Amino acid sequence: MHTKAFRQVTRALMQILPTGQEGDPREVQAVVFELIPANSMGYIKFQGSLWRAWCPQQVSLEPGTRVRVLDRKSLTLIVEPSREVSSLKLMAQPNPYSDG
Repeated sequence: MHTKAFRQVTRALMQILPTGQEGDPREVQAVVFELIPANSMGYIKFQGSLWRAWCPQQVSLEPGTRVRVLDRKSLTLIVEPSREVSSLKLMAQPNPYSDG
């Protein structure tokens, strides 16, 4: 019985984002659930489920951060910070040329 349930879940997961193919950008947004250290693994909430995720970039992703799902390798999703988050981080950096 567990094997049948596992196959059903696995089949459903594989249809969400086929390996090696980018999905529709509107459907590949997720939220970090557990800290993802730089170039390491953590967990995200994607389409209502928790997924193991890996961010290959040298940036830590805090819980609550929006990410974009780039790919799927087996049952691990490959993610990057969403463009909105990247823009906000750039804007939040202090300006070295300002007096303040």
